[in-house]
Amino acid sequence: MSPASGLNLLLTGGTGFLGSRVVWALWQRGAGLWLLHRRDRPPAMRAHIATLAGLFGGSLRPETPLPSWVPGNLWLPRAGVMPEWIERHRGRFDAIIHMAADTRIRPVRSEDQTQTNLDGTVHMAELAEALGVKRFHHVSTCSVAGTAQGTFTEQDLDVGQSFRTHQEWTKCEAERALRRISEVRGLTVTIHRPAILIGDSVTGGASAFPHFYQFLSAWRFLAETGIGGQRVTLPFSGEATLHLIPVDHVASGIACALCDDEAEGLTHHWTPREPVTLGELNLALAKLLRAEPVDLDPSASWPASRRSGPAQPLWEWMRSHRAYLTGGIRFSRENADRLCARAGLEVPKIDGALLQRLHRHWAWATGKI
Repeated sequence: MSPASGLNLLLTGGTGFLGSRVVWALWQRGAGLWLLHRRDRPPAMRAHIATLAGLFGGSLRPETPLPSWVPGNLWLPRAGVMPEWIERHRGRFDAIIHMAADTRIRPVRSEDQTQTNLDGTVHMAELAEALGVKRFHHVSTCSVAGTAQGTFTEQDLDVGQSFRTHQEWTKCEAERALRRISEVRGLTVTIHRPAILIGDSVTGGASAFPHFYQFLSAWRFLAETGIGGQRVTLPFSGEATLHLIPVDHVASGIACALCDDEAEGLTHHWTPREPVTLGELNLALAKLLRAEPVDLDPSASWPASRRSGPAQPLWEWMRSHRAYLTGGIRFSRENADRLCARAGLEVPKIDGALLQRLHRHWAWATGKI
């Protein structure tokens, strides 16, 4: 029997990119799940679970009760959960897993991102207290490191860094708020900081297509359209890095942490062993898409013209993400490695075969094939 069997868990973000994979991992392990949902009419749960089975592989478990939806709203005190529901379920949950977040680099309104990422985290901690829950697993992000250089450890939070986006600042402030709440209210807070998430390492499956897939889409558009025989030059070094990590590794790590007393109250960096370089990614995508690689020259200038063209989506992605492609930071993962060793988890390798699986699923899901 799985160690997670018998656990009762309340989750936010259960339909998101990471949340869907965590739900599937925990449901497969036999945990009882309740998913906070803002919509008045959430999707039928049986259909939702069947969709996850198709994305991530594995079989449906008719003996395991389906997860339940819980109406709520992170922007409201106690996450907008009705007092009657709290009263009926007080003392029932072993832990809360808070994964809901606004991860946009450029939100339309920064105050909305603050309400979701910072205020929403505080409201979930209020709900934990109201329900009598003592264990709180919070999904943050490695980008709380902001502009820090060198090695950023799992113990680090404030190292004098500045922040490149409002999202980074709100996620750092959410961690800071949880530290204060932990000290005052006795809530045991376990932090999970994923790097840049990509699809399932085995199936390539993904429930959505966030930042990395925009890069993949732009590269494919350039490969398909061509540029009249001209070479495309990007003003970056081939040694610039991206910290990519498959979503199933993070989901398995969170699931195992719930059943591991030694992991409680620690911060875990869910990062690759080695980040992939832009040069490696460039060559791998060129081979995958049967196209010429782009030229990488850090001394080159950005194109003066903003007119549309085959390379424009790639230029725009690189421009908006250039702060993340300068390198200069490494993430230690001692806590995550010790947890993985105890649980027998391996860190997936980012290679051409994995990129092919990711591309195949993305192309199928978006109607490219």
